[in-house]
Amino acid sequence: MNEKELERAMKNAEGSLALDGTKVTEEGRDLVRRRLLGKITEEEFLKQVMEMVKAK
Repeated sequence: MNEKELERAMKNAEGSLALDGTKVTEEGRDLVRRRLLGKITEEEFLKQVMEMVKAK
């Protein structure tokens, strides 16, 4: 996935979440971006998501 495709996918996903009243944080956006670009593994992604949820 190139950067242009990634940004388009992110905007579509954020739009869908906004319809449900959910706002995506910059931290969440960055985490998803790193996963989609292969900079972190699925295991690392899930671990960080859980840490974000527990921190709220």
